[in-house]
Amino acid sequence: MIDPSAVFSKERFYASRSPIDVEGGRTSSAASGKRGFHMAGSLISDTVGALQSAIALLADRRRSRATRREFLALGADECTGILDNIGLTRSDFDDAMRLPYASEDMLSLAMLSIGIDPDRFESRKMARNRFMSRTCITCPHRRQCHDHLAAFDFESHYQDFCPNRDNFAELLGEGHSTLSAAKSS
Repeated sequence: MIDPSAVFSKERFYASRSPIDVEGGRTSSAASGKRGFHMAGSLISDTVGALQSAIALLADRRRSRATRREFLALGADECTGILDNIGLTRSDFDDAMRLPYASEDMLSLAMLSIGIDPDRFESRKMARNRFMSRTCITCPHRRQCHDHLAAFDFESHYQDFCPNRDNFAELLGEGHSTLSAAKSS
């Protein structure tokens, strides 16, 4: 009778694969085992990364649904007033809540990141008049924006993708930065 452990042994498997080393000769099964171990580690790492992304996506969806419920609980009149102030229709709001990180205020974080004080009256007024909130809420680049904000490098990359980049430049040009606010205090 044939011993199945001998047929399916790790050494026999690696020997049957006959890998070639840099100099054109055969490598040992130990070297092949290390490469196989590295490939398995990489596969595990990639799988863990994919699982972490899926969990983050599910958590984000849960937060978005909760935010939507809280918003709608305010009542139809108040919801309509808030949406009118930022230039959104109910349909726009529903669509925006399906985007990544819909429950997060990325406009304020983005403004702070590039040196604009979002709490200054002039900044708030311009943001409202230019519908910067609407632009941010409905932006298709929210995941990219979130990733750069999380990496603290938004200010180096936003000009490549942010639809509010011209508004930010105008705010900075008019002296609405956090630096000018500190000087006037």
